[in-house]
Amino acid sequence: MGGDTTLSCYVSMPFGTKPGPQGVIVDFDDVYRQMIRPVAEGLGLVVRRADELETPGAIQKGILEAVISADLMIADISFRDANAMYELGIRHTVRPSGTILISCSSDIPFDVLNVRVYTYQPPGRPENDPPSPTFEEILEGALRLAMKGVTDSPVYELFPTFSVALPNTIPGRGPAGFLRLRLLNAQRLPETAALDEIRVVEQMIYSQAGQDRTLLEDLLLAYRDQGAWADMIRVADRFPQDLRSEPKVVQQVALALNRSGDRQAAERELTALIERTDGDSETYGILGRIFKDRWYETGERQELDRAIDAYRHGYQLDPADYYPGINLATLLTVRGDAADRDELRRIVPDLRRVLDDSAASGPADYWQLATSLELAVLAEDYPAAEALLEDVLARAAAPWMLESTAGNLQFIAKVRAGDAPPPLAAIIDRLRAPQATGGRP
Repeated sequence: MGGDTTLSCYVSMPFGTKPGPQGVIVDFDDVYRQMIRPVAEGLGLVVRRADELETPGAIQKGILEAVISADLMIADISFRDANAMYELGIRHTVRPSGTILISCSSDIPFDVLNVRVYTYQPPGRPENDPPSPTFEEILEGALRLAMKGVTDSPVYELFPTFSVALPNTIPGRGPAGFLRLRLLNAQRLPETAALDEIRVVEQMIYSQAGQDRTLLEDLLLAYRDQGAWADMIRVADRFPQDLRSEPKVVQQVALALNRSGDRQAAERELTALIERTDGDSETYGILGRIFKDRWYETGERQELDRAIDAYRHGYQLDPADYYPGINLATLLTVRGDAADRDELRRIVPDLRRVLDDSAASGPADYWQLATSLELAVLAEDYPAAEALLEDVLARAAAPWMLESTAGNLQFIAKVRAGDAPPPLAAIIDRLRAPQATGGRP
């Protein structure tokens, strides 16, 4: 470990507010945002938690890839969190070094009693005997030590000849790993600097790793997360034809075309994809957005009807995909005839159930939280919407995502009463405030 490359750091920890022994309540999101991430980023590390991983497919695959491939891993084993302990076991098996254990509890499982565990007081809790130096200073020292490659896995300490060969196909390893990390790191830069950096990395990709399909897709998504729609279209047109025709690439190109105002070309992309593959919920969701945008512009009822039909088709193809579902619910509310109200009564409880199931199975991503926020607004439950707002703001990877949600809420308010009631107006203003924060359309 070392050199001039950017190092990655994966943080394995509980999410949200969790109860511990003796009535202790800890907000682990605050621990991550206020105590862990600032220290790691201050050392130039690319820091990711499970809810920040950009991974197509199953979230578990992305988590395991991060556990295995990250140069450094911080494992918060507070309250013997089962997921963190499981990930720590995998990490200690595959990586001899680069792993740091932290906890807000002195209750340490027997199997790691001989491993150094750095303890901390969560934000907002008084310290009986404030440590000197602070936990942040201690964590910085631990990270610097871990960067030197000192063995910290008990597996490798007890069995020095033990080894696991990691394939170069794991993200973060092999010749494309450095370029991928540079793309990730670019997302932390201010908008203009981020685009400049991505364009530099683009040239490096084509000169050094132009055959790495996953890296090319990452480049496409990096431009998407900056809202650089023209760059997305340009890059995709440079792809090898077989990659350019992949459904997920076609969907992203259609998103970019629609966002840049060429709705006709966006519709052509998706129509051809549906003819070739029959389409999926993502395809019909983006198609619904194209029709919805046309309806915003023209006011023509047929475009509203086409948007509803597309969102409904996508939702029926995959009822677990809440994106077409929430858009269907919103537009049914807008159209508002008797049949629409009956359909709303059927789908809204199903949407809430899908969101609850998703929340129970892992960390919530931006669109899951934004969907919950929109459902609360549809129900005119503004206290619930306000309670969700901070997490929505924190999870946004790019400003355009917040603007997309703000636009949906503004539209709901306009259709219902012409002006947003004060609580909703305040939420919309917060979403549209400057944020230093791919997303879906």
